[in-house]
Amino acid sequence: MPSPHTCTVDLSADSPLHIAIHLLTLGPDTTLQGPGNLAPHLEKLGRQLLSAARRLSEAAGHKEADR
Repeated sequence: MPSPHTCTVDLSADSPLHIAIHLLTLGPDTTLQGPGNLAPHLEKLGRQLLSAARRLSEAAGHKEADR
């Protein structure tokens, strides 16, 4: 039986990427249980988000240097 501080969410989609995107809304402290075949899709999305964040940081740094 789940504790009072847990819930179960059943996610399904036609694309594993869509499931990965839905997982982002659950927050960073979420504990996941499920099939391991979703992991590569989560890793890919994570790399894409990290790359986008780095590009934004670099662009902001260039703008600051131009001032």
